[in-house]
Amino acid sequence: KEKRAIEPGWFTVSVGGKQPGFSGTADAYTTGTVKGRFRVTGKTIIIE
Repeated sequence: KEKRAIEPGWFTVSVGGKQPGFSGTADAYTTGTVKGRFRVTGKTIIIE
């Protein structure tokens, strides 16, 4: 059985209409991404 956990540490999230760092012929100038970083603190929590 797989277990899931929430662990402390730094995480990076990218959202938008393409893969971060992508460039090519299908890359519209109106398409972009936003990237943010956040930190989770505390103890590890196992999700049952």
